[in-house]
Amino acid sequence: MSDIAVELRNVSKSFGSTSGATAEINAVSDINLAIPNGEFFTLLGPSGCGKTTTLRMIAGFEQPTAGALLIRGQNMNGVPAHLRPVNTVFQSYALFPHLNVADNVGFGLDVKGVAKPERQSRVLEALKLVQMDHMIGRKPSELSGGQQQRVALARALVNRPSVLLLDEPFGALDLKLRKEMQIELKHMQRRLGITFIFVTHDQEEALTMSDRIAVMHKGRVLQVDDPVGIYERPTTLFGAGFIGEMNFLKARLIENGRFAIGDRTIALPSTGIAPGAEVTLALRPEALSFAPFENAKAPLLQLDGTLQESIYIGTDRRYQVRLDSGETVFVRIQNSGRHIPAHLSNGDRCSLYCCTADIRILTE
Repeated sequence: MSDIAVELRNVSKSFGSTSGATAEINAVSDINLAIPNGEFFTLLGPSGCGKTTTLRMIAGFEQPTAGALLIRGQNMNGVPAHLRPVNTVFQSYALFPHLNVADNVGFGLDVKGVAKPERQSRVLEALKLVQMDHMIGRKPSELSGGQQQRVALARALVNRPSVLLLDEPFGALDLKLRKEMQIELKHMQRRLGITFIFVTHDQEEALTMSDRIAVMHKGRVLQVDDPVGIYERPTTLFGAGFIGEMNFLKARLIENGRFAIGDRTIALPSTGIAPGAEVTLALRPEALSFAPFENAKAPLLQLDGTLQESIYIGTDRRYQVRLDSGETVFVRIQNSGRHIPAHLSNGDRCSLYCCTADIRILTE
């Protein structure tokens, strides 16, 4: 058996009339992905980026327009959904209101003709996995949203799929319950050891649960990396701006390794960039400080400007500074850590510092 659970080779998907009455829409364009067995893999991007279409092609609800889709090394092009070794959990739980928890979970096994003793055993096993075996006789109307989501998970797991597909399954839950379910789902995936492919537009959700993340935009995969790489080492302007908060500064390469930012120059790696080229420097708000870093492992970039606003947001403060260059940047500092001087108020002059090692160079 292949070590790769799911593989997409140059997969594209277009929608539209072949008669020319309507314009063709390229929902997914030339995607290449290889997802190993046992990985928690997330497709992350805004609405309309192609992530759900990609998931539906893996599930068999849509067929690729071009390319090949393999599951466990077997080409799935043209194979209907019910013959694929996958199960899908949707945002809408789609539970049968007239059936109790046990019958909802065991419905698929019943349709397949699984004998009652085995069916009951597998239903109980699946419900124990999601900690719902104590509510086996209740109807969906007697369950909370989180409990209904657990039943939907159990219904998918009872078929013992090689790959579990999850299409924004926590979208209908409140924030606190959603965070609890994120941790539970990750622990469950580790216990089961099966491949999870998760679709979400929530960056924090993706960073919390995933082994690897594919950032998608306009039908394409822009970057695939682990959560640390996605957050700290973005490779595109879209990815840098979509994942968390990011400051962008315009710069120009003067000569090899020397960039101009306003009236200052800094040394940064410039491999593959031609002298005179305009680039964008990306730096996270938490990478900035109002005082030089002690024992900094890299040179510091100093930016001068005026403090415009300070907002208390619990664990930290968010500061807005207008630089002398005219650009606006944001700074986030934990309340238990570094503080700006007490006398610094809105409208006061200030200086910001950032280690050059925390700056990413991005081009169009």
